[in-house]
Amino acid sequence: MKKDNISIRRYRQADHQSEDFYSLAETAFTYGSPWSKEQYEQTISRSDLVFFIAEYDHELIGYIGGKLLVDEVEIYSIAVAAPFQNKKVASKLITAFKTYCTMNEMSTIFLEVRESNETARYFYQSHAFSEIARRKRYYTYPIEDAIIMKCSLGKKEEDDEQANFSD
Repeated sequence: MKKDNISIRRYRQADHQSEDFYSLAETAFTYGSPWSKEQYEQTISRSDLVFFIAEYDHELIGYIGGKLLVDEVEIYSIAVAAPFQNKKVASKLITAFKTYCTMNEMSTIFLEVRESNETARYFYQSHAFSEIARRKRYYTYPIEDAIIMKCSLGKKEEDDEQANFSD
């Protein structure tokens, strides 16, 4: 595998890759896909959600997606195919996603992760996410708590005149 054959781009609804998303998730997640094929079809076709995909020789090998709300973002899912894990694909995806969010003036990104998924928690921490709360019994199959994580994105600097409110 050559790293230069991996590309990251914004997902286009016209690509109709819900089956590919589902298949990738089914093998990437410890407990299988978190969503059904139908849920992927519905989710990735929504115009209010943003997805980025990673491709290797034009084949889907990873994705990240979520919803932008006013100035906050909630990541719904991130997955990388098993043969491409630990090869910086997830880092490239999250960097592209964060860049897009910053360009669209988002200030904060939130996500949930299984309490037992220490690898993912460490990954998110390495990308400036911190643990802020817990949702008891959030996940099913098996039942498990979710750790809520938050990443604050850099805000544009105010100029000195705007920032000074004194007379």
